[in-house]
Amino acid sequence: MFTLDQVQYLLSLPKYIYENNDIVKMKRYDPLPFNERLFMLSEQDTDYLFFIDIFRSSKNMLKLSFHCQEKDAAIGLLRIDYGSSHKNPEICADSVPGFLKPYAAQYIDEPHIHYYVEKYKNLVWALPLKADKFPVKEYSKEKDFCDIILSVATIINLKTELFLQEALNYGD
Repeated sequence: MFTLDQVQYLLSLPKYIYENNDIVKMKRYDPLPFNERLFMLSEQDTDYLFFIDIFRSSKNMLKLSFHCQEKDAAIGLLRIDYGSSHKNPEICADSVPGFLKPYAAQYIDEPHIHYYVEKYKNLVWALPLKADKFPVKEYSKEKDFCDIILSVATIINLKTELFLQEALNYGD
């Protein structure tokens, strides 16, 4: 378990994609991934390994989960869901940040973002994206997907330069 200060520290660490035992300074996607796990490492603090899972379904559902790998456990620090629903816990412990408290026991049936909260299971607290500062509120086309990936990269301080090639879909 982490404290909120530790989570902020882990999010703020500059990270690079880590493949084949090497730091990757530039990564190109053409086409964009549907299901992928990217491992990341910070040269400033090599005690931690990070990964992000990207899952897209053919039915326009998208989930991005960012985890810190500590020993034998993956601890979720952030997740963004488009196309699924979520129910927040009924009870607010003192560790629940004020911005999440109004959403206790709420059923969220719209795009939402999950945050790590001390004293709770992994990523059980969420709020609607429309109530969060995350810039991409909806996901309906390839351009949105590119914007979502780049926004998440900014939040987690990913320093690997990403080149994302969106598919040429007529009507987008």
